[in-house]
Amino acid sequence: MSSIERIHAAVEGLRTRNVPKQTAAPLTYRVLWHLGIPLRPPLYQSFLGLLLLHGILYGVPLGAVLACADRRLAPDGATVIGALAGAISGLVIAVYYRLKARWLGLPTWDEYNSVVGTEEEEGW
Repeated sequence: MSSIERIHAAVEGLRTRNVPKQTAAPLTYRVLWHLGIPLRPPLYQSFLGLLLLHGILYGVPLGAVLACADRRLAPDGATVIGALAGAISGLVIAVYYRLKARWLGLPTWDEYNSVVGTEEEEGW
């Protein structure tokens, strides 16, 4: 079973537990999976992984938009605001997904792979 197939099986398992589609497989993750990037579903990611991914996905574009849109704001100020907003956004999303995973009693990704009967690929 490939990484993407394993991810889709995990998402289907979450859907059978009545987890909404946008929680089990958000749009950002579906786009990354479609591009062939085997990123774990958010409910199986670590706190730090969620924090970094979502912080970067929100903070970098926000900083770029602020730097380009508001000429009165210096580029270093836009960078600081983008970084702070990304950190706060990443923190909120990471807390949400980790609490939701704990509430659902989900195993870790490695434990899930052993339940499914597959081994993690080398390097991932």
